[in-house]
Amino acid sequence: PPTYFIKDFYAVGGSSTNNVFFVGAALYYNPTPPPNFLDSALVLQYTNGNWIYHTIHNSAQLNALCLINENDIWAGDSNGNLLRYQGISWEQYHLGKEDLLINCIAALNADNVYASGHYEKYIIGQGAYLADYIYRFNGSQWNLIDSNIVSSNYNRQSYPTLFRNINGSIFGSSDFGFVKMVGDAWQVIRSDIYGQFNGTSENNIFLANQDFGVLHYNGKDWYRFDELPWLSYYDVEVFSDAVFLLATDGYTSYIVRGKLIN
Repeated sequence: PPTYFIKDFYAVGGSSTNNVFFVGAALYYNPTPPPNFLDSALVLQYTNGNWIYHTIHNSAQLNALCLINENDIWAGDSNGNLLRYQGISWEQYHLGKEDLLINCIAALNADNVYASGHYEKYIIGQGAYLADYIYRFNGSQWNLIDSNIVSSNYNRQSYPTLFRNINGSIFGSSDFGFVKMVGDAWQVIRSDIYGQFNGTSENNIFLANQDFGVLHYNGKDWYRFDELPWLSYYDVEVFSDAVFLLATDGYTSYIVRGKLIN
């Protein structure tokens, strides 16, 4: 629907075709620039043929979205805030860092939710300090459980910054490979691949990356689709009878559809 502000969307998810959430940023013209625009959290819900704007105060651009069910939804912003919607209003949880950009959320259930955020700063005389933090929600509060740190004198890579719930298990992808969460640890399934991924079960996972192309994992073996171009893939959605890949070559965007033929 038309608005008096500019809309930027960064994540979408739904429980059905009649209940879909779009999150991102509402950009308002600043009457006293710079900056030229002021951003605020944007949540747009499509439900039963109607569009509903959700008003969220004191929150910035939303980058990540996770639906546990149609009445329990999480979103993460770029100022270290996680927001939970349970059918009435959005409750805010601040993780303690103003410059923490929440970029990934996944849940096993309402009492077991994971969120990852990126943080960076420049330290005079020491250069850049880059960090990723992963938090877990236990049903009542968020707790820091692990981190990745890159600096001039320290390098620690411990958890994958991209992770998803696939049929009740958390899988992840990072520079150290494709992994699965087992208890409090990460089990490496294959160490030499990484990229955007998704699936319907442990036996039906698709992974796409410009360095490797498009791969399928059947729980034992990996198959490469040699006929598909090695593009920059930035999202994968998998269904029981089809898979959709979003990609770009830097100039043109592509939607690649794979269809199961019986």
